[in-house]
Amino acid sequence: MSDSPVVDFGAILAQFRQAAEARGLLLPDHIEADGRLHRCPLISGPVHKLTGAYVLHLDGVACGGFENHADGIGWEKWTSRAADRLSPVDAAALRQKMELIQAERNAALLGRQRRAAAKATEIWARNPYAKSNHPYLESKSIDTHGVKAGAFPVYDHTKKVSIDVPDTLLIPLYPSFGPSAPILGIQGIFAAPRDGIGKMFLPGARKSGCFYVLGEVSAYSTPTQPHITIETLHL
Repeated sequence: MSDSPVVDFGAILAQFRQAAEARGLLLPDHIEADGRLHRCPLISGPVHKLTGAYVLHLDGVACGGFENHADGIGWEKWTSRAADRLSPVDAAALRQKMELIQAERNAALLGRQRRAAAKATEIWARNPYAKSNHPYLESKSIDTHGVKAGAFPVYDHTKKVSIDVPDTLLIPLYPSFGPSAPILGIQGIFAAPRDGIGKMFLPGARKSGCFYVLGEVSAYSTPTQPHITIETLHL
């Protein structure tokens, strides 16, 4: 007969759910405990908007983590047992699993950013430069500053099906100065708000540290401080 302790997977899943819900995640009835990254909605948000993410391993010492992309706190690691209660062997195995989780998250993020950069480059290449009579520019009394205008894709909740919104201002996001700097993303500013939303970044695009230069003024783009708003403040 084995002396190995009986693992109560139901209790572990309940603990993980409680911790994730404390961060605002709405986990499915069946939690995917396969060690892969999964998306989920938030308790306070629409069920079709997958703003949460989680990973759970059940083999060995159960571990994983989760993130609420709306609260700005970042990724939170989780284990079913405190580190000071682990044997050296279990602690080493736990570190290895946590490293695998981090590697998968990094790879998934890099993949999304690469696809978004390719899409942004294609959007920028096929659209013309904006005219000064664009409704948004006229409403703010600002110049075009070399931005473009044209069709901007707005995706449904699956992130796979999109519709093109015409006459959208297209603001490229660059990681560095110079003519050879790649476009990593685009922010679309609609001629008129859509369902109360006036501005939107291309999904998956890197935003942190990216900018677009306005003459001699560089406006850094963040999710909470859109490009055109900053430009208006500087003028």
